[in-house]
Amino acid sequence: MATPVGRAILLGATGYTGKLVLTALRQYDMPLTLVGRNVRELRLLAERHGPGIDVVYGDASRAASLPRFHDTDVVISTVGPFTRVGLAVADAAIESGAAYLDSTGEPPFIRTLFESRSAAATRRGATVVPAFGYDYTPGAVAASAAITQAPTATHVRIGYFLTDDTGKQIPFRRLTRATTPGTRESLARVISEQSFAFRGTSAPFGTTTERNGTQLLKFQDHEGRTVRALSVGGAEHFTVPEAHPGIETVDVGLGWLGRATTPLHALTRLLGPTATSQPAKALTDTASTHLPWQQHVPSGGVCSLIIAEATDARGRLLARSTFTGTEPYEFTGRLLAWGANEFLTNSPRRPPGVVGPLIGFGIDRVTKGVEHAGIRSRP
Repeated sequence: MATPVGRAILLGATGYTGKLVLTALRQYDMPLTLVGRNVRELRLLAERHGPGIDVVYGDASRAASLPRFHDTDVVISTVGPFTRVGLAVADAAIESGAAYLDSTGEPPFIRTLFESRSAAATRRGATVVPAFGYDYTPGAVAASAAITQAPTATHVRIGYFLTDDTGKQIPFRRLTRATTPGTRESLARVISEQSFAFRGTSAPFGTTTERNGTQLLKFQDHEGRTVRALSVGGAEHFTVPEAHPGIETVDVGLGWLGRATTPLHALTRLLGPTATSQPAKALTDTASTHLPWQQHVPSGGVCSLIIAEATDARGRLLARSTFTGTEPYEFTGRLLAWGANEFLTNSPRRPPGVVGPLIGFGIDRVTKGVEHAGIRSRP
């Protein structure tokens, strides 16, 4: 086994996802540093996970307080909301020429990194791979698998769903036991957020601004059932076209809302531009922080389902790939740890810039990483 050439530096280890990442990182032999404001809690965490873990003070929202990173380090951030506090960590990693991975599922943050940080990352030799978790890496892998089956495809759509262990979609009411408070807060804000999609335009990265939920995407699961998802911004709008230049449009859908998906789509269309007005944003921001069952965390019994469908210009289905496996948070923890180990031991020539996982690791390697983390292609 190759010897790590740098450190894995984890920010957010005291949070729900951060603790899962820390547990997964300890499966690898690598120098590990935890960074955060609560040094006492971090030291207790480090002691529980055994020797060899350093603890350093740093406030993710203040770049000046962060420790100095090196170009041999891999910085892993699970600190959110990323749109509020994520850029300082990413900028510090870029400035040092380090590798950077995060667990964000926030479309505005993803778009900001690709559109405003790509030049600096390339110039500094930093490799930045945002959304390297359940949101939105398995979708990129599934899309790549479908496109590989149908090289003439020009359009791809990707849907994310939560199921029980029989493969049926979980009902909307179970989201309180399948998601973290932070995820539910983000979901509550979806309807009032302006978002984007890849449409092959002349704009930077080919994206165009679209409201979340304006499209109702329909898929067939592995049992032949029709499942529906609301259109959202995702990393795949950036990461699939860069690996498959022949693709002209990308749609990403969130199908976590079960039977509430279609009514919410209708409401979004009815409200139109009003849905993203300042009063609407203020209302959803307030509501998102006062949700019932605010402290509930995932309690198990949930599986992941990701479907990608490749079509031609007329919308005719050419290929479908289906991936199933473990629940989202366990998957994210394992994948981030796997990615850090890959960058530290197997990537002497990391691609510079803000890139997706298909380019950052290579399609074959990241497909194996997704499988290692617990989500696999279903024949």
